[in-house]
Amino acid sequence: MFNSVYAFAEARQLAQSKVTVYPGAGGSSTPQLEFLKGAIFSASAPDGMLPVEVELGERLIAQFAPRFVLANAPAPGLVFWSDLAQAMPPARLSRAPQPVPGLRCFGVGAALGEVHDLAERVMVGGQVPPEVNLGGTYEPHVALEVMRHLHLYWSPQAPERKAQRQLGDGDSLDFDNQNSESWIVENVSAGGFGAVAPQLKGDWLRVGALLALQPEGGTNWVLGLIRRVNKLADQQARVGIETLSKMPLLSRFALAGVASVTEQGVLIKDGDAAEARIALKPGVFTPGQNLELAHGAHTHVYLPQAVAERGEDYEIARFRELIRES
Repeated sequence: MFNSVYAFAEARQLAQSKVTVYPGAGGSSTPQLEFLKGAIFSASAPDGMLPVEVELGERLIAQFAPRFVLANAPAPGLVFWSDLAQAMPPARLSRAPQPVPGLRCFGVGAALGEVHDLAERVMVGGQVPPEVNLGGTYEPHVALEVMRHLHLYWSPQAPERKAQRQLGDGDSLDFDNQNSESWIVENVSAGGFGAVAPQLKGDWLRVGALLALQPEGGTNWVLGLIRRVNKLADQQARVGIETLSKMPLLSRFALAGVASVTEQGVLIKDGDAAEARIALKPGVFTPGQNLELAHGAHTHVYLPQAVAERGEDYEIARFRELIRES
């Protein structure tokens, strides 16, 4: 439908016709510009973003849309293509497509450099510049994450997996409490795995959800984060999960100097590194407020650095770890 509507506009020589988008609000657009906004949005992997990131990504795409480029044949900088005669999503131009009449190749043009420059301004200034109208106020770390994501998917070099995936043997992730679900693992890599949820239960399954997973027949738990969700028919979904830890430790952390107050969290450690991550309830992480965890004859002190990841009901923060005698 999307392709056919734009094909109709081109056939009637209306693709460049300017129209007022919202009466009384000012601003105009063209069918070609709206086609490029939707096509670039689809090509930017929005299924790998949190809801607030999707909203900001759409606004950034609208901001940069006048820089986007469209042509009838492949050319340098035109990273994506589509065939207006087909109901198809945009595809990355890894090889030259068939030169059919409906072929349209497109890319972000100068917007690739501009989104990089804007990200640098946010990092230096600590906020989105006021002259950049995004229709709302967004936390700097959210804006930076979205700009990083867009730059990654807009670049001529296609995003690659951090590890080669291998075919799995159909193991099921099975839990023993009443809120558990049984999923089928399709592929596994060093950084995560893909699985099929045969029967969705409720609407909790979304990008950014934190999961505790246990292989069928195993005793160890894995902490994972949903990065992609592709909902299928019959209440099924394919899910891409990043592995955060294969040995997460559920603990109660004392607030340094306030011994009577403890907060539950999940400790995420990578070997003997001096830095650790801790998954906490939103609002627990406070700059300058150390966390402490007694372990045997030692006390582990966690010095707060920054929040690395946020979800609807958690924050994952980075800490420097110091160990002292109890």
